Formats: sequence, C-alpha cells, structure tokens
Amino acid sequence: MSTMAKLELPDVHVHKSFLAAMAEFQTEGRGAEDDLSMVGGEIRQFSETWHTPEGFGTYLTQLRSQADSDGPRSFSGVPCTTYWWVDGDEYLGRIAIRHELNDALREEGGHIGFDVRPTARQQGHASAMLRAALTVCSSLGIEEALLTCVLDNAASRKVIEANGGVLQSKDHSEPRLRFLINIEANKTPDISPYHATLPLGRRFEPSTDIRDWSIFPYEIDLPPQVRVLEPPSLPEWDRHGESNPAECSMCAAKDEDSVWTDQNWRITAPKTPRGAPIVLFLEPRGHWDMADLPADRAAELGPLFQRIERAILGLGGIGRVHINRWGDGAAHLHWWFIARPAGMPQFRGSFMPLWDVVLPPVEESLWRAK
Repeated sequence: MSTMAKLELPDVHVHKSFLAAMAEFQTEGRGAEDDLSMVGGEIRQFSETWHTPEGFGTYLTQLRSQADSDGPRSFSGVPCTTYWWVDGDEYLGRIAIRHELNDALREEGGHIGFDVRPTARQQGHASAMLRAALTVCSSLGIEEALLTCVLDNAASRKVIEANGGVLQSKDHSEPRLRFLINIEANKTPDISPYHATLPLGRRFEPSTDIRDWSIFPYEIDLPPQVRVLEPPSLPEWDRHGESNPAECSMCAAKDEDSVWTDQNWRITAPKTPRGAPIVLFLEPRGHWDMADLPADRAAELGPLFQRIERAILGLGGIGRVHINRWGDGAAHLHWWFIARPAGMPQFRGSFMPLWDVVLPPVEESLWRAK
C-alpha cells in the first residue's frame, strides 16, 4: 500500500481516476437494481452524467452537502460525510461516515460503510481508510461506531476486526454481522484531544469573518478579485509603544501572567483560547525591536527557538511549529509560535495564522491543560 494515500473530501482533481474506478465496479456487476450499496446507488443515479465536468460538479456538490445538517440526505437518510481514499490523483476507494443512526442503519449499514475499487483491493487500503475515519467519528461525538457486514464477507470482517471491531451477534441466522468499535481505544495513537474538537468533514461558521481584514488579499464576491492597492502612507504609522515606550504593555507585563520567564526573556500566551492548539509569544524583557536587539540577546534566540519548539512538539498531536515575526502592530519585538495540528495539510504554510482565527476556539479546559 502506498504511504501517500489519505482521506480527502470528494474533489474534481481525481475525476478521470474516479470514472475508471466506477467502470471497474460496473464490470463486477455493481449498479444493478438489487445493489443496495452506496456505490450501486450512485452508479444508478449519476453514471449517465458524471462523465462531463458539469455533471461531475453537480454530483460533487450533492455528495459534499450531505454532511450538512440541513443538506440533502444520503441514501442512508441521515447526515453523512463521505471521504475518498486518494493517492495523488488516483482514486482508490471511499468511506461514508453517518453522523447518527436510524432504525434502518441499526439493522444494516451502521455508522460507517466503505468500498475499495477492485484493482486496489488486498493492499491494506480498507483497513488504513477505516482507521483514519475513526478520528472523524471522534469529532462527531461517536463513542462507539456500529459497522455491519454480510455473513460471507470475510474481507470486510477482517478489516473491521483489525480496527478493534467486536462482534455483537453470533447468531448466523441473521443476514448480517454487527460489530462495535470503541473510538477512543482504536483511533490512530498520535491523534490528540484537539483533533477531536475540529469540525471535520462538515461545514462550520468561521469564528472571524476574514473578508473584512484589510490584509486579506481577496474580495470574496464572485468572481474573486484582488483588492485595489491603496496609495503608500508615509511616514509609516506608529506602532504600539513606538513613540512612547513608557506605554508599552509588553514592558509592563507581570511575570505571574507569563508561561515562562528568565532574566532576559518572557513567554506569554493569548488571554483566551484560539483556533490553533497552542499559540505562544516570545519577547525580550527590554524594549527592543529586531534591528536594535543587543548582540548577546540575539545570540540567545536560536537555542530559545529550539527549546520552545521541542516543548510544544512534546505535547503530542503537533505536526509543525510555525515561527512568525511580523512586528506591524507593536514596536516591542515578539515572536509567534503557532502549533499546526498533525495530519492537517490544509493548515500548512503561510495560512496557518488565518486558520488560527477562523477555526472554533479550543475548548477552555483543553487549552488550559496545555
């Protein structure tokens, strides 16, 4: 199995490979009227239109909106988040996570259903895909996930049991077997409590509307437009504490309000939780900016950066520590340390600071525990 395969929300970039996979399913008989699976139902509903860009776009919109509480219902009749298992531009399979159960799903279907395309089977994809989906279940508040399979589907049973599925019924007169997976005990070990607080796979209202920020580079009205540049404003604006260092709030900060101090430096945190799991600020005790920082203080920055990054990574569930210094708001030098959650490539790079203000704030108890 490729180590690059991962869950992705349905997207147009795998269109060609998706169509090839659906053709494989149809070759083995999927899509017939008696095929009650997710793939079978979608083949019947969309196969005549999803080969065109427009038809595929309609299919994607409907599929993704099924996760919304007020969106169209999936074949299961409940809100459902569908992920595709993708390696680059190669579609390998799909997994559907139902946010809740109804009477029909308790009998057949359960919380999770999955399919791997025929040419990608017996390569470990189904098991890896299911393990990754357990994190989404945790985010949805599902403590025990119900999965079902037909009696003679040894492959599915093996995948479910490999991910902690415990058989609930041994009455082989029933048409299906039912398994329960304890999410907390079986999700990927390096998933942190923070990951469980993220609204994975479903829409959420941003906690801040970044369209109103003057530094946000786009107008979000359709079509997106780059903002018209304003004329230069020279001389530049005064930053906090620049004209009158006596007014600098960083200089006036108290050690008891800090996360860590020594004789030269102070580490502080925001007063309230933010969207990133951890945000810290490093600032010198003296009122200096980077350009006038004394050489002996500047020489201490490298070891300090290492110590702070190692401490943050040691908390677990952190993929990278982003270190930023802008300096446009305050004249007193301060470095930002923003923790990017592990396994969240959407948060990588320069937009992590924006995700930090868009995501729902971390729960107060979890934030204070860090």
